[in-house]
Amino acid sequence: MSEPQIAAAPVGPRSLSADIFQVCVLYCFAVVQPAFDLLGKRDSYVIDIGASQGGLIALALVLMLVVPLLLAGVLWGANRLSPGFRDGLALGLVWLLGAMIAFPLLRHHSLLIGWPLVGVTLLVAVGCAWAFARWAGIRRAVTWAGVGCLLFPLLFFTTTRVSRVLFGNLARQTTTGKPIPVVMVVFDEFCGLSLQTADRQVNEERFPHFAELSRRATWYRNATTVNAETACVVPAILTGRYYDPTGRFFPTRGDQNLFNLVMGAGEYEMIAFEPVSRLAFEGEAMAEWQKPGIWQQLQKMLPEVGKAIIGHLTPGEMRLKIPQHAPEWWGYPKDGPTDETVRRGVVRWGWSCLRVRQFEHFLECLEEQDHPALHFMHIVFPHVPWMYLEQGEPYGVECGNMSLLNFETDGLAQDLWGQDREFVTRQQQRYLLQVQLADRLIGRLIERLESLGMWDDCLLIVTSDHGVSFRAGQNRRYFSGQNADEILSVPLFVKLPGQQQGGVSDRNVECVDLFPTVADVVGIPLWAEVDGESLAQPAVRDQGQKKFAQDNRMVQFPTTTVSESGVVAEWESLFGRSPADLYRIGPHPELLGKPASTLIDEKEGAPGVLELYRNSTEPFVLPEAPLPCYFEGTYRPDRATDAMPVIALAINGVIESVAQASPEPSARGRWESLVPRRALNNGPNEARFYLVVPQEAGVRLIPCPTRRVEPVIKRGE
Repeated sequence: MSEPQIAAAPVGPRSLSADIFQVCVLYCFAVVQPAFDLLGKRDSYVIDIGASQGGLIALALVLMLVVPLLLAGVLWGANRLSPGFRDGLALGLVWLLGAMIAFPLLRHHSLLIGWPLVGVTLLVAVGCAWAFARWAGIRRAVTWAGVGCLLFPLLFFTTTRVSRVLFGNLARQTTTGKPIPVVMVVFDEFCGLSLQTADRQVNEERFPHFAELSRRATWYRNATTVNAETACVVPAILTGRYYDPTGRFFPTRGDQNLFNLVMGAGEYEMIAFEPVSRLAFEGEAMAEWQKPGIWQQLQKMLPEVGKAIIGHLTPGEMRLKIPQHAPEWWGYPKDGPTDETVRRGVVRWGWSCLRVRQFEHFLECLEEQDHPALHFMHIVFPHVPWMYLEQGEPYGVECGNMSLLNFETDGLAQDLWGQDREFVTRQQQRYLLQVQLADRLIGRLIERLESLGMWDDCLLIVTSDHGVSFRAGQNRRYFSGQNADEILSVPLFVKLPGQQQGGVSDRNVECVDLFPTVADVVGIPLWAEVDGESLAQPAVRDQGQKKFAQDNRMVQFPTTTVSESGVVAEWESLFGRSPADLYRIGPHPELLGKPASTLIDEKEGAPGVLELYRNSTEPFVLPEAPLPCYFEGTYRPDRATDAMPVIALAINGVIESVAQASPEPSARGRWESLVPRRALNNGPNEARFYLVVPQEAGVRLIPCPTRRVEPVIKRGE
């Protein structure tokens, strides 16, 4: 006689009200929490669109009440049709919301990427839906988790950067200080080592105005940044606090910073060119009557929050295929022309919009005044795009803001240089030409301050937010193992009021020292602690260590990382010291300046063709147009196995550049050259290309045929 079978305990039916509540709880964890988290970090966005407290409260109500009511209505309607249909629909929603919760966790805490990540996420969600249907204990846990949903809006309105901007106290009365004009210029992506010679002096041949600053101000040649992200470093400069790699603190307008400290005294005027950070508010924040209505704010915010959620749930390599954010979401200034008549307040030029004109506008804001003024400029220069010659002539059109994040480096990842050393050298040449232009701008600043009688009395600070690296196989802007010296190093020149003689200091200086220096010199006490120290006082910091935040952690480097760097000697061997040397890079420098006609061998045809996609064989110089001095193309050999040649470029019969076509498999045949302005006549010119073939006595030139092709759109263009 067989033993009786014991039946499994039946799974009790799920009620409509329980399904609605539990689905809404999962929705809060899948959508509401990441929405509040992502928007809470976008203080610049809510400032730029004119969001108000009422607008954010309305957004929270839509996320917390309106969408759950819609979900409840859908489930109620499904139940009216059939309880079984409602059960299936509820489980489908549990599966979907479970996948939305699981995906970010797997992306951040597993090695999965791409479609394998998506597949595992969907399988995990299937398991979650099955467990939800099978075990009442799982459903009870989801019900109790509903208590946590109340925390999401509470945390958003009390702890995020957005809450501190819109609900905090932006203005603070400070003690009246000394009536000292303050002029601070912060360049961007500018390595301090770029200014130096191998013997650690400012290269006066190439950078005469920075050399002048080193004689009339104090040059801190061991100065370093504390992060490689502009959005993190500029606030560190303005607040004197290290960037918090844990993300628990990020300064906003209500926190102690250069602007509210100086302006709080009530005696200063201010002009702030602040394209990236949003710490200045005097004269810029909208009055309540100027802000758009709540409905208009929701029309702007809801689509961007939706895109943020989609991006949150999309593998990184697929994000270019999803709807893209409006520029304001990333902190880019609003579209439209900048009012160039503004002389006080806050100015928001586009990141890479007419950058020379931006500096000229800043110079125009330096005026004779009855009150002291704070003049602050952050200019995204000599940052990419590299498109100016040393005298200021552009050879390209200023790119859109977005392309600053996607500069072509020919590596396997964004901002990672490839292995083609010549390509990296050519990009460094373009960068150094823009550094020469930055030197000319500094010369104009010195001249302007002297003409206004402000030089002797002002506190002048010239620096950069972070450096830039030119090492094949290394990252252009982030520390990647072997480029710490180039990334950390920044130029820093400080002229104190009344300073009559300059000097060189090897003090261990970090960019967080600038804010306390300004506060100390103008005599305004700080109301909160800072990490930096005043350069007008004796050093207190450990002179052997430098701090730098990256990859969610704070790391330390020895001070000798910059002071004992050997990279300047390497650069000097490539680029020399003089301005003319910058155009003598590449193979066969002995050919430069020679007539091509004396070396041409017409007997042999070139075994390939150069496809030009930038510039042409007949470059034409027009007034007010970009200078046609930059050539780029790809050499296509007749036989795929042929070695890549060296190609000489002759302008109007004179060899002006010689460059190697790339042998690297990732960009085989790529070739580029930049020629000096003096090589081009106004109006028509002739460009001819030749393969350089070594022979026993020198070289011979074989004419290289060309054809014009449409450019391949690269990142950064």
